Amino acid sequence: MFKYALLAGALSLATLTCAQAANDDVKKDVQDIRSDRKDIRDDKRDIAKDVQERNEDRKELRQDLRAGDKAGAAGERKELAKDNRDLARDRKDLTADKKDLHKDKRDLKQDKRKAHHEHKKHHEEKEKEKS
Repeated sequence: MFKYALLAGALSLATLTCAQAANDDVKKDVQDIRSDRKDIRDDKRDIAKDVQERNEDRKELRQDLRAGDKAGAAGERKELAKDNRDLARDRKDLTADKKDLHKDKRDLKQDKRKAHHEHKKHHEEKEKEKS
């Protein structure tokens, strides 16, 4: 009889540990989602800033070309190239962050199901112990 009680206690402890691990996974996924959303906001802000800078450089390039300032136009072309690289990099970051967010949302959904299953399993085992 003692062996069965010990075995039931060990099984209950193992189930509780699994449930706790599942809850920890859920917390980690929620933190990841918050971080991804912040990264997306930051990337969108950076993109808006880069677009504004690019538009200002285009305007200055047109002014230099109208004025016949070849050296000034060459400098503006370099700045435009830099702005376009920054813009491309930020758009790439945004895409990667959106993919991360999607993955983390999927993981959260799976971990919630796992936590629910472990919680349910733990309560079923407690009910069996009582019977």
